[in-house]
Amino acid sequence: EAMSNDMFRSIVTTYKYTLPATNKQPERYLYNGNRLLFDENTKVMYNGSMISLKYEGVTGIKTGYTNAAGSCLISSAKRNGIELIAVVLQSDPNNLFLDSIKLLDYGFANYTDVEVVQKDTPAGTVAIRGGTLDFVKTVISKSASVTLPLEISPDLIRTEIELPEELDAPIEKGQKVGV
Repeated sequence: EAMSNDMFRSIVTTYKYTLPATNKQPERYLYNGNRLLFDENTKVMYNGSMISLKYEGVTGIKTGYTNAAGSCLISSAKRNGIELIAVVLQSDPNNLFLDSIKLLDYGFANYTDVEVVQKDTPAGTVAIRGGTLDFVKTVISKSASVTLPLEISPDLIRTEIELPEELDAPIEKGQKVGV
């Protein structure tokens, strides 16, 4: 849910933030600890090759540590229209970023997004009680996708539109009338 907020996305992809000087402090800097965003210098062994920790398509999110949870990283990346989120808890601090890379790579290699409904597709009609029209035509308000394992055929996906038989007037454009 947080990643649907543009301000949050901006924060979790910012590598360095400058705090302006005040009458009590000089200019200061805050740095993001998510090395997937920036670290091209640190190399780790992965699938027989040395790779940098900077990850292609990374979109965030946050490192953390507590005694109970150990070293943690929630990371996200987007490639070819699919965005994945990986959660690593209780990781060895030396493997934290590599564990996230492995999870994200696994997801991109084994899953795909399939659009199941497209915005503005006609969705049926609903009868109107007490209005100037006898019925209204409905449309899908936004596109929707589902993430599937690559071995699952998109042909197996079934969509259903549930509309009431009748609604009371007035009906406003953009009003949600079904699911």
